[in-house]
Amino acid sequence: MDKIEKLVFLEITNKQFTKFATPDFYETYNLLNDDEQTEFSKISNEIHSIWNRMNTPEILNANKKHNSIHEFLSENEVSPIIVKVINDFDLDLKTEISEQTKKSIINLFGEDYFNDNFGN
Repeated sequence: MDKIEKLVFLEITNKQFTKFATPDFYETYNLLNDDEQTEFSKISNEIHSIWNRMNTPEILNANKKHNSIHEFLSENEVSPIIVKVINDFDLDLKTEISEQTKKSIINLFGEDYFNDNFGN
């Protein structure tokens, strides 16, 4: 996983689980060069937009309610890196966590990281 993919993962999980950015997020961000920071900024804005659309009530002729991220992806163009991270870690940008996502986070970052950032 490269630095930008790691940040995309952290950004998506921060949105999905309504958590604030962690020191790991900022440390990784600071490793990016200027071009990578610009690229990540665009991706971060796209993630924010998708999260808003996924978690906002349906508004007739303005915002369609999507039942899953896969439904959203089938109807909207999304950056390939976002799609890859969503598929690799079974994320959905709704405020819930699946067992697969929990296992993926633990496998990638360790159980202490999961407990510190996502545990109750």
